[in-house]
Amino acid sequence: MTSTAQTPCPKCESTQVWPIEYGLVEPDEPTTGDVMLGGCLVERGVSPAWYCNNCGEKFGIWDPEDEDQD
Repeated sequence: MTSTAQTPCPKCESTQVWPIEYGLVEPDEPTTGDVMLGGCLVERGVSPAWYCNNCGEKFGIWDPEDEDQD
């Protein structure tokens, strides 16, 4: 199952995109669903929010308040 962003990829227009999750992940910790791990260093207003599973483009702006909305 692939997550779909509210807007398609700006590079290839695909809607097959994954949210980028930020934070420290333990090596044996499972992820929930299809996500792209963004690492533990994140900058508000700079770090991308979405990863295109079709072309690899990272886009959007990560907002920590969006993390609680699922």
